[in-house]
Amino acid sequence: MTSTSQEGSSSMSAQPTFERCKMILMEHLRSPSNQMTPEQIEVLSHHLALFGTQPLDDDRKDVWIILEGLDGCGKSTLTRNLLNVLQSRDQRVRMLRTPPIELASVRPYFDRHSDPALTKTFYQFGNYVAAHAMKLDQDHNIFIIDRFWPSTVAGQEANLISKDPSAKMPDRSSSIYRWPSDLHCPSQSLIFFLHIDEETRKQRLNQRSSDENTVWELQLEKQKYRRDVTEAYSNIEGIIKIDASPSADEVCKMVTDIVSQSPH
Repeated sequence: MTSTSQEGSSSMSAQPTFERCKMILMEHLRSPSNQMTPEQIEVLSHHLALFGTQPLDDDRKDVWIILEGLDGCGKSTLTRNLLNVLQSRDQRVRMLRTPPIELASVRPYFDRHSDPALTKTFYQFGNYVAAHAMKLDQDHNIFIIDRFWPSTVAGQEANLISKDPSAKMPDRSSSIYRWPSDLHCPSQSLIFFLHIDEETRKQRLNQRSSDENTVWELQLEKQKYRRDVTEAYSNIEGIIKIDASPSADEVCKMVTDIVSQSPH
């Protein structure tokens, strides 16, 4: 998977850039409407100021394994299983998710915010923070990522359509589905989309210990929203669909086999 430049987007939402995300978030920090706690302001301000201040090694040959899919499809289980398999093969592998743990204290504020555009910007910014952290990591060269840029795209397009009945999903040729030119991604990277039938997905969600649904889960209860998210995922360049209905071990083997056959 290679990065592509932003040209002639027909999408209803502009492709994100780091500078645009940074500008919007800094404006919110200065806004009278900002209701973040002092701790949240300190964390977000720190990362807005820190990003991009350290030299990055563009010659590294890292591999990113990006796992995407609706809640309940088995991403977290697959992430752990892949980590165990690759570590058993003496690979220098690290597991992470987005938004990254560095922004964990800030996430609840944006998840509850009334402006979906601001929430979207926070998640976009989280992608840049995670990418930067991986480039600075000298101890690992394989990264398993539980949700990344593709979920931000799929979610934002489905959200826009849900708020405008006349809106339509951008077709596959739209540049909204191309990797942002300023978001680092190694050429040897794989994006997997795990899909299962709705009944199985619901059963798995019911087995979770948490009683509180995320904003994403509440939206996914709507059939049209699920359909729109899935369509957006399908339009993303280079995405690999995986049937996640078999056992966790079988799904892990399917993904591991593909990773093993990829040049890296």
